[in-house]
Amino acid sequence: MNRPVEDIPAQVTVCSRLNAGTDELWGSVASAEGVTQHASTFERRDVIRAIAERLPDGGDVTAIEDLADSFLLDARLVALDAGREPRWTTSELLAIERQLVDRAHMLHDAGAGVAIPLAVDLALGERRRSQTSRRRWSVTSRRRAPASTR
Repeated sequence: MNRPVEDIPAQVTVCSRLNAGTDELWGSVASAEGVTQHASTFERRDVIRAIAERLPDGGDVTAIEDLADSFLLDARLVALDAGREPRWTTSELLAIERQLVDRAHMLHDAGAGVAIPLAVDLALGERRRSQTSRRRWSVTSRRRAPASTR
């Protein structure tokens, strides 16, 4: 039996609207400005917060939690074995991190950024001498300063 539209609770309307736009919502939550904006991994509660923040009119708590649980099954996500609390990241972020690590290994293998130990010792020795000299100058200049400027 069909009920008149005015009898349908507002929560059902919100849920229908949310479900209709989940692809756009998922894209936003999974993007670099989404759950990985400030950290490379996230928990379920981070997803709930991200979804709630993207709903200008708010939504039913249960509906938002259901959306979060659905999102955590998305193919763009990778579940991590983080111990006590389940955590996820995005496959896009993992690919970027893999590229960075591969590039670092390649540059290391090519000798980029590698200093000869003698050069490091000389540079550090010069820095230590410079710091000692500055400290001596600072102490000496304070001793010579007139009492009114101390």
